Amino acid sequence: MNGAEGLTVGILGGTFDPVHIGHLIVAEEIRVRCNLQKILFIPSAHPPHKAAREITPPQLRWEMVCLAIQDNPYFEASAIEIERTGLSYTVDTLAQLRGIWDQKAQMSLIIGTDEAIDVPTWKQPERVFDLSAVLVANRPGFDINTIELRWRKMMKFVRVPQIEVSSTAIRRRIVEGKSIRYLVPRPVEEFIRDRGLYLDR
Repeated sequence: MNGAEGLTVGILGGTFDPVHIGHLIVAEEIRVRCNLQKILFIPSAHPPHKAAREITPPQLRWEMVCLAIQDNPYFEASAIEIERTGLSYTVDTLAQLRGIWDQKAQMSLIIGTDEAIDVPTWKQPERVFDLSAVLVANRPGFDINTIELRWRKMMKFVRVPQIEVSSTAIRRRIVEGKSIRYLVPRPVEEFIRDRGLYLDR
């Protein structure tokens, strides 16, 4: 991302296996409500919290993200975690971005309530908050009051439309031979079909 001077950017990381309309709705809602100039989608290469299950190769997930966001000029994808070796830790990504941008950009990490609850288990959570603001999107079934107070006080909570869709449910529907139309952008649906993704899960 060039021209970082004064840029306000939201950082949305995830496995995106696959990326779906829920991700896009959250990103757009937060971009508008928080007056962000860009949303940077960052597919995780090796997410430490999902090491136990099979994950689609990073390059394929990266391509799906690029297809999903191609018609939104405010959305951009970064391969920063895919290009970096080792496990994909949020603190390492934010530090790397800060090194690229110095203090020119205002970064806001976007997470869901479910992730916010797990902040104490993150690698160097204090440094995450030093490097970036943290925006928390509400998720159905998760109470913000279950987030530890010391972390909750440093978060900004943003209400977004609640869409009952998940990557897990989409993968299950594919295995069961059900339609995923309108759950993912059409180019992503075609990409999944053409490459036969998720059929063997």
